[in-house]
Amino acid sequence: SKMTAYLADLTSDEEAAIAEYNAMSQENGVDMAAKEKEVDYDTRESKELGKSMAELSNDEDTTQDQLDAVSKYRAKIEQECIAKPETFKERKKRREAELAG
Repeated sequence: SKMTAYLADLTSDEEAAIAEYNAMSQENGVDMAAKEKEVDYDTRESKELGKSMAELSNDEDTTQDQLDAVSKYRAKIEQECIAKPETFKERKKRREAELAG
C-alpha cells in the first residue's frame, strides 16, 4: 500500500541521513585530530625556533665581544709596532742632538 511504501521511503531517507551524518561526524573527528596534531607540532616548532633564536642571539653577542677585543688588541699592536714617520720638527731636533754630541 501507499502508506507502507511512504513509510519505507521515509525510513530509508532517515537511515541515509543518519549514515551521512555519522560519516561526516567521523570525517570531522579525523580532521579535528589531524589539526590538533598540527597545532601541537607548530607549537613545538615555534618553541624550538624561539630557543634557537635565543642561542644564536647569545652567540652573536659573544662573537661581537670577541671581535671587539681582537679589534682593540689589533689597534694597540698597530700603535706599538707600526713605524710612524717622524715629523720634520722631530728629525731636526734629533739631528741637532746628534751633532751636538
